[in-house]
Amino acid sequence: MLAHRVDDGRHRADDGAGQPAEDRQEHGLGQELLGDVAAGKLQPEKLKWKAGASACVVLASGGYPGKFRTGKEIHGLQEAAKIPDLKVLHAGTKREGQKILTSGGRVLGLTATGATLDVALEKAYQAAGRIRFDGMQYRKDIGRHGRQISAAGD
Repeated sequence: MLAHRVDDGRHRADDGAGQPAEDRQEHGLGQELLGDVAAGKLQPEKLKWKAGASACVVLASGGYPGKFRTGKEIHGLQEAAKIPDLKVLHAGTKREGQKILTSGGRVLGLTATGATLDVALEKAYQAAGRIRFDGMQYRKDIGRHGRQISAAGD
């Protein structure tokens, strides 16, 4: 059984590697938990992982990580939001009136949870298929190596 796996330990909570870990933490990695760490009074019982697995697919602007284009209207957010156990996390977006536009290289993080890594990945990629904007790109190999690893709680 594997409780949690981080590939290099250098992840920020706002990136595609940190978002799934935060989603699986029972108490979240928010201000309370990090505040306890900073104050030197972290209670070990707060460090519990939810059973199952999580995955994040990042939707990026065309040209990212180099020179990328912004100002592209994003479609399909409401359709993607209907997928159970999925969070659409905005990173490089902005609102102009009723429209949501790209405003950065990493545009959206599609973080899904499921009983297994395959289920979580299926939901995240299903969401990627529902969202569209000009130049949208994303990796199609997320989780490839982790599919042989059991999800926490198995």
